[in-house]
Amino acid sequence: MPLVFCSAPRPVRAISSSAAACRRLLRPTLRLGSDFHHVFRESPHNAKLGDTVNPLRIRESALLELRHRVTQSPQQEICGLLSGENETITRVLPCTNSAADPKTSYEIAPQELFARMREIRESGETLLAIYHSHPNGRSTPSARDVAEANYPDAAHIIVTLNDHGEATLRAFCIRNQTTAEIPIAPVSG
Repeated sequence: MPLVFCSAPRPVRAISSSAAACRRLLRPTLRLGSDFHHVFRESPHNAKLGDTVNPLRIRESALLELRHRVTQSPQQEICGLLSGENETITRVLPCTNSAADPKTSYEIAPQELFARMREIRESGETLLAIYHSHPNGRSTPSARDVAEANYPDAAHIIVTLNDHGEATLRAFCIRNQTTAEIPIAPVSG
C-alpha cells in the first residue's frame, strides 16, 4: 500500500530530522489493507514472490529526503539508490538521470552506479532499494521498469507527486518479470 505525504507547511530542508517533526509536519500515513503480508518471509534478500512479507523499513529522514527530491524535479524522473543496515534504509544516494528523455524514463550511468555501489560497500552498508519517480503520477512499475529490473534482491521504490504537492511512495519486489507490492514501515530517525 502507498505511503502518502501531505504537503509540508515550510521547505523540507528547514525541517528538523527528529521523528516528531517528521510526523507533525508531513503526517505520513500508511494505508494498509488485508494484503499486508504477501511478498517476503524474512528479508528482501531471501524473498520469493508469494512469501509472507516483512515491511520495508525506511528511516523518516530518508523519506523526507525522497519527498524533497521529487518536489525539486516534478517534471523529470529522479533516481538513485537507497542503502542501510539491519534491513533498514538509512541513506539516500541520489544519482543523475542520464536517460535520453528524463521526463519519461530514467537511467543511471554505469560509472556513477559503480561509484555509488563502491560507496555503499565501503560504508559497510547494503543496497536495499533503487528509487525513481514517475512524473505522470502512476505509482506502479511500468513495463520498462519490469523489463529492466536488474537487481532482484533490491526493492524498487516509485515516488509520485500529485497536483496538490503530495508525494506518494510505493515499494515493489520485481523478479522474473513479475511484481508484488511491499508494505512500507517508517522508522524514527
